[in-house]
Amino acid sequence: MTADTNTPWRGLTNHASPDGTVTSDFIQTGILPDDKKIPLIDFATQDYASYKSSLTDYLKAFYPLEYNNFAESDLGMMLVNTLAFVGSTLSFKADMLANESFLDTARMPGNIRKLLKLIGVDLRGPLPARADAQLTLEQAFDATSLQYKILQENRTFTSTSERDGSPITWTLYRYDAATKALDLDGSVDLFLPKSDFDTTITTNLLLLEGALKVESGTFGSVDVLKSIQLTEGSIIEGSIEVSSVTEGYWNEIDSLYLASGGDHKVFEKVYDENYGARLIFGDGVRGQIPTPGDVYNVIYRTGGGERGNTKARFINRNVEGIELPKATQLDCDVVNSSIATGGQNAESAEKAKRYAPHIFRAQYRAVTGEDYTAYANSFESSVGRSKCLATNRQSGAGANIIDIYCLLVSDTNQLERAPLTYKQELLTYLQAYKMIGAEIVAVDGLIRTLDLITTIVLKKSRSREEETIKLKVAKVITDLFDVDSLDFGESVLLGDIIHEVMKVPEVSYVTIDNLKNDIYISYNEVIQLNNLEINVEYV
Repeated sequence: MTADTNTPWRGLTNHASPDGTVTSDFIQTGILPDDKKIPLIDFATQDYASYKSSLTDYLKAFYPLEYNNFAESDLGMMLVNTLAFVGSTLSFKADMLANESFLDTARMPGNIRKLLKLIGVDLRGPLPARADAQLTLEQAFDATSLQYKILQENRTFTSTSERDGSPITWTLYRYDAATKALDLDGSVDLFLPKSDFDTTITTNLLLLEGALKVESGTFGSVDVLKSIQLTEGSIIEGSIEVSSVTEGYWNEIDSLYLASGGDHKVFEKVYDENYGARLIFGDGVRGQIPTPGDVYNVIYRTGGGERGNTKARFINRNVEGIELPKATQLDCDVVNSSIATGGQNAESAEKAKRYAPHIFRAQYRAVTGEDYTAYANSFESSVGRSKCLATNRQSGAGANIIDIYCLLVSDTNQLERAPLTYKQELLTYLQAYKMIGAEIVAVDGLIRTLDLITTIVLKKSRSREEETIKLKVAKVITDLFDVDSLDFGESVLLGDIIHEVMKVPEVSYVTIDNLKNDIYISYNEVIQLNNLEINVEYV
């Protein structure tokens, strides 16, 4: 880039007025005409090419004598390219920061989780599957009393998932038949009377999915943030227990701002994107400060998810380490005598974005049909996640009846009829939010299946890309009919389908061959795409 030090307006910093016209400084030089309009750089520009074009136009307008070599190999263009890259990067980051500041537009799970916590909604972590267990010893023993123990280090074993074949860790527990409370001590103790020589034991034994983790450490000095970063991810919801030598047990709380004083031994759990957790303790005003040098102990379990749900007797593993009095350690077979249920994946951030604002407006009570719909759709049972619609009606006696039309979303993202167990769990869940005098009824929602036959018209030059284009069109259509895109009573217009398909650049024209009219449904129905056929023609 050459320089002309004799140019009268050299060194000026403001070359154009706010309205885009050239200032008098330029007009006096005689280089630019009086009526010349010079556009300012558009700082709303987003992409690299636009920034480069704006910078190039700027140089041509304001430095026509000093710089006129726009070859890519020139040093000046290297600087232009660098500035364009920096500008596009900063624009992207500015847009991202703006988008991530609002719940509707946020995309990063960590940011969504923080925004949800501002309105009192916290994403739930994964939940484990559980099943009754049956224990079979290798041989029977004739003894006055037979007391045997499963050692702690040997009562955890792995099996495969019925759903995807992945390894799953199970732990054998004893539980109280009356309270269903787990005995989490170091072993499982069982008693077999002499009169019973059967080697099969089924009393009060439970298989719980998840691996037990233990972490220990020492709290730092007072001036260091009191937090513990757990090393494992996929932490099962509600499984974290914290204790310390000096203070004893610490209680989990939704937010430290709920702590009313500096003597409360509480901590707040903050999930990361992989459902690992950081445990944050108080500052002396909101929650107690841990004693510096105090040794802490954290026990938690990892795993969980729908993959642990399986049919009865699918889990069948040989476990070593049965310790018997006056006998050597023996092996035993562990089988799930009942269906393994209760496993749920971690709550989806995208799903929470949809229902959380409604729950916030409802203020943790349900009055209108919209309130019940929001709470019902936030519920995830042991058999799947919900898609529901609630409506209000009056009984003949004047009572307020809420009909919950419910469907299940399967692992394959398909709608299914809800089983009785789901309806019972849903009604129990909604009882905490209903108004006094309201009656809730679970009703089957209806599924309107749809077969769609379309013909897309391409140019002959696109024949080699036919399969790729068909995949693009199929994705556009399936996204339009996605289970989360269509709600109860939402009709589908043929014009909407055509409009979405025409967004595929390679498609010149599209027709719906098997439908002549728009699809209108009842308020208690949901449309589900069954079969999709895409034909191709060429112009």
